[in-house]
Amino acid sequence: MQSLAPAVALLVALSGSIAAPAAQPAGVLEASVVDPYGAPVAGAEVTVRSVSGYRAVARTDPSGRARFDALVAGSYPVDVQADFGRAGGVDVVVSDVASSAVRLVVQPDVPAGFVARPLDPQGLALPGAVVTAAGPAGEALEAVTGFRGTVPLTDL
Repeated sequence: MQSLAPAVALLVALSGSIAAPAAQPAGVLEASVVDPYGAPVAGAEVTVRSVSGYRAVARTDPSGRARFDALVAGSYPVDVQADFGRAGGVDVVVSDVASSAVRLVVQPDVPAGFVARPLDPQGLALPGAVVTAAGPAGEALEAVTGFRGTVPLTDL
């Protein structure tokens, strides 16, 4: 029995060292959220996800910043939802040796289209009026009002 004691002690010592998980290095992601004019957006919800299913959410502070600590190194899609719009679809690579930063510009939610009804000074509709609108990428869209003085603008 005494000859087994050293072997059992060695086996217990080895199993303890094998079972201890290695600490994974952690990375930091700092997000800065602004509106189209460059002003900070406070209270926006910033979400990061990993391919393994990890998901973390943080709200921006009054200076428009959110911070994620202890992220495993890798690529994270980042999305933002604010009261007036959203931003996202940005993949950020997080490293365990340096902080990663991303600046996200929240674009206002706009309807997919609308109906334009230009009026004359008396408030009457203008059939045959040319209406010009700018799309999100700055492209111009021109249309002419119909006999009721309206024109749907759905290609914006």
